Amino acid sequence: MDALLNWATFDARAIPSSLRVPPELCAISRPGARIVDLGCGIGNLCLELASSAGVEVSGIDVNSQAIEIAAARAELLGLPAMFGCADVGRGTGLEPNHFSVSVMQAFLSVLRDRAERAAALREAYRILQPRGLLFFHDFAQAWHHPLYRKRYLSGLREFAEAGTFRVNLESPAPVEYVAHHFSEREIVALLSRERFRIVRFKYTRVQTQSGNRIYGFIIIARKMP
Repeated sequence: MDALLNWATFDARAIPSSLRVPPELCAISRPGARIVDLGCGIGNLCLELASSAGVEVSGIDVNSQAIEIAAARAELLGLPAMFGCADVGRGTGLEPNHFSVSVMQAFLSVLRDRAERAAALREAYRILQPRGLLFFHDFAQAWHHPLYRKRYLSGLREFAEAGTFRVNLESPAPVEYVAHHFSEREIVALLSRERFRIVRFKYTRVQTQSGNRIYGFIIIARKMP
């Protein structure tokens, strides 16, 4: 699997980004909020949130090129967003108990296995204030969709995990990576194990990088002791 992808050296221009900032996130991004976007890419979500007065926004990504682009965009727009390069699962280096909201938008779905996803959630937990919120927005499994059913079955044989599959993109250059779509039971159990209590759960329609319309989750979960 290692030959498929190394997000740290992935061409930042090809980083998939099909999800937009949902109103549910804007609603909890009130003045005084400290928000960190984990897996921020080139900073689209951070820059939109940073345009709200009184909100402290930070972005973390393992891809240094993406971080450079995000920081340059923030400077050009005069927006007070801070960016840093780190592998979330191995530690961001950010201050513990600092942020009021940790955002994971289409981020856990590109981590390769259960251990990496759990490690990323533990870091999100560590940097959140007591009773801080995790905002999770990602893709749900779509076994009813013929294309995704075919991908899931192929991926199940290759990766031995339901919902994990190969993704091939052609633009701006041919790339291949591994993605994971979640079942409801899976994501609820994962959040519970990592000491998050779900306070809002919503199915929503989302568009994948290839333009397909399927369902996703919007989850707001609270950090618990």
